[in-house]
Amino acid sequence: MKSFLVLLAGLMLFSTVIFASDFDAAIETVTPVENSPPNVPDSVLINAFPSPDGATRGLAFDGTYLWSADLGDGNSQNGTKIYKLDPNTGAIINSYSSPGTQAFGLAFDGTYLWHTNLNGQTIYQIDPTTMTLVNSFTISCGMLFDLAWDGNYLWAAISGDLILKIDVNTQSVVDTVIANYTTPNVNPMGLTFVPVNNGQIWAGDGNYGSNYINQWDFSSSTWIN
Repeated sequence: MKSFLVLLAGLMLFSTVIFASDFDAAIETVTPVENSPPNVPDSVLINAFPSPDGATRGLAFDGTYLWSADLGDGNSQNGTKIYKLDPNTGAIINSYSSPGTQAFGLAFDGTYLWHTNLNGQTIYQIDPTTMTLVNSFTISCGMLFDLAWDGNYLWAAISGDLILKIDVNTQSVVDTVIANYTTPNVNPMGLTFVPVNNGQIWAGDGNYGSNYINQWDFSSSTWIN
C-alpha cells in the first residue's frame, strides 16, 4: 500500500503542536478484543511545528495547504480563526475570521472547506480560494466537534458518544455511529477519513486521560482497533 500522510492535532484544551506521521505499513483488519491494549501502527514522526495559536482544534489538508481552526478561547491570543499554513514549515500564509463564534472542525472535500461552530450546531461550506461563505446549515445535536469527508459524505463528531454521517446535498443525517469502543472516557472529537480497505473513519478521543485513536471500519460497520 502506498504511504499516506495522516495529520494529527491534539484536541485537548492546551494543544500547541501539530504532528505529521508517515504510516508505511498496511493496516490490517483485526478482530476486536475486549479491554485489549491499542494496536498502534508503526509510524515515524517526520515533522512537528508550533500551531498558530493556543487552541488548535480542526485540521484539513487541501493537497497544497494545511488549514487549522483555532477555538478562540482563553488559550488563544487572536480569537477564533481559520489559518492557512505551509504544511512543511507551519508558516502562516494567511488567517481569516471564522464565520462562527467558536471555530472547531475542518474537512476538505476536493473543492470546499467544511467547518463547524462548536456551540452553534452550524456547519459552514467555505470556498477556500476566496474564503467566502457558500452555504451553511444547522444540525440538531449537541456540540459539534471535528469533521471528515469520505468522498461522498461528511462525518461529524458531536458531544457524547455519537458520530453523524451527513448528506450535504440534502443537509440531513443519514446514519449514526455509536462510539461504543472500550477505551476510557469515550468522547470522539477529532476525525479523519483513511482510504484503506473500503474506508475507515479514525476518531480521536477528546477527554483527559484518553490517548487513543479508534478505527471505524466501513466493511464490517464495527470498531476494529
